[in-house]
Amino acid sequence: MNAKAVIVALLFGALTAASLVLYTRRLEIEATGGERISVLMLARPLKKDAVVSEDDLSVRQIPVAFVDDRVVRASDRPKVVGVRAERDLEPQQLVTWLDVAVSGLDDRHLSQLVQPGTRALTLHIPESYMSAGLLRPGDWVDVIGVVEEGHSHQSVVLLQKVLVLSVGRETVPSHDARSTTRASEEQLVTIAVSLQDSQVIALAAQKGPVIAVLRSPDDQTISENVPAVTQLPTQRANVTVRPLAPKPTKPTNLARNE
Repeated sequence: MNAKAVIVALLFGALTAASLVLYTRRLEIEATGGERISVLMLARPLKKDAVVSEDDLSVRQIPVAFVDDRVVRASDRPKVVGVRAERDLEPQQLVTWLDVAVSGLDDRHLSQLVQPGTRALTLHIPESYMSAGLLRPGDWVDVIGVVEEGHSHQSVVLLQKVLVLSVGRETVPSHDARSTTRASEEQLVTIAVSLQDSQVIALAAQKGPVIAVLRSPDDQTISENVPAVTQLPTQRANVTVRPLAPKPTKPTNLARNE
């Protein structure tokens, strides 16, 4: 009987130790940015307009928390080999979709820019809210919905830090004039979202316009619990108006010199 109790105690202790090790390991992974994924990195310097070759690329493991949608995954290596560099690239630099001239591929489809686990959702931005033609593929935006609830409207932040995949028919940044792009197409912005986020935007679009707000590419902050705006601020600042003090006048000497 005592032997069985000892065996059970040993098994229980082993399970507890294993659980503790797994829990500690999970905490370490979360503290260091999550699971590591394979991304492409430059193995040697690359000049602008040079063709990317297999020897120019290497693979690096990076925590998923430090990788955004612009970074090229190792699985997408065939998509960047053979295209030209958009700018001068340095060794140890992560390769992004903005670094390679994918516009050189005339048959490049939007689906090639959609990363696994994300979806491409196209918004029609009303011209009265913003000129979507000022956006460029690779920009980051916040998505705001102006929805109607009852007899009033409210502005709601739907998504933050969303990657722009295309503007009109352009899937890569371009500084050339858009002479061949119709105005209606310039107001079309395609963004990368999750399947659940696409449901949220689709529902908001049924209740009012959905707009995109451009943000700095260096801004990594995500605001939490942003309240909806239901009315415009109409209260004016208290301004005290003080009358101007009269200018001092010199006394007039009316006495005549005798």
